[in-house]
Amino acid sequence: METFGEVIYHYRNEKGYTLRKFAELIGKSPSFISLLENNKNISSASEETITEMARVLSLPADKLLNLAMKVPEKDLIDLKGVALAFFREEK
Repeated sequence: METFGEVIYHYRNEKGYTLRKFAELIGKSPSFISLLENNKNISSASEETITEMARVLSLPADKLLNLAMKVPEKDLIDLKGVALAFFREEK
């Protein structure tokens, strides 16, 4: 199974983007991308950043979010609604 960093590295190279060019395209520093590609500091990447990376690499955002172990904000909202409904029924 590929890690988040391996997927980013593979698809970035497949697209022909240098580290610097890819960083520029997503509005981040090359050192930030390097850390992610080495599976370091992944928790610092926001959902927005990961979604932008997916867009630039032509990947499904859900794939990258899952590899980064991030739950999309829309899913958190849905889960909160389910939890609230559950607790309301308990009373």
